[in-house]
Amino acid sequence: MTATDHCRAFDERLRAWVLHEGGLREWLREQEGLEPCISAGLRSTREAGDWPAFERYVIAALYVPSRTYTATLCEVLDERREDVNNEDIVDALNEGQDRFAVPSLRRAVRWIPDADEDGQLARKAVWALNRIGTPEAYEAIRDEVTPDLPFKVVEAAEHVLLGRE
Repeated sequence: MTATDHCRAFDERLRAWVLHEGGLREWLREQEGLEPCISAGLRSTREAGDWPAFERYVIAALYVPSRTYTATLCEVLDERREDVNNEDIVDALNEGQDRFAVPSLRRAVRWIPDADEDGQLARKAVWALNRIGTPEAYEAIRDEVTPDLPFKVVEAAEHVLLGRE
C-alpha cells in the first residue's frame, strides 16, 4: 500500500468513526505511520473549511502527538473560531510540546470565550505552556496571567510558577 493509499484509507476510517463510540484511541495506537496522514489531514480540512473533519483530525492528533501539526493547529486556534473545539486544539498542542506553539498559547491564555466563564481554555493553555517548559513559555504565563482572569486560570498559573521556584 502506498503512502497516499494509506492516508486515504485512514481518512475514510476517521470520517466514518462515530464520535460517541469508543475505540478510536485503541485503533489509532495499533496503526503505524499516521503522523504524515494526520498532518496532511489537518491542513487539507482546514483549507477546505471542513470543520467536522478537522475536529476528527484534532482528536487523532491528541493520540498520535507530533510537532508537525503545530503550525496548522496554531493558525486555527488564533482564528478563535466558534465552530471548532478550541480546547481540543490546546490539548493537542499540549501533547506536541512544541516551543513554536508558545506565541499562540500565549494569546490563548488571554482568550476567555463567553461560554467559558471558568476559563478552561486559558487554563489548558497555561498547562500546555508549562509542559513546553521553555523560558519563553514561563514568561508568557507570568506576563499574560493577571488577576482579572478567572480564578482557575490564576490558580493554575500560580501552581506552575510556584512549582518552578
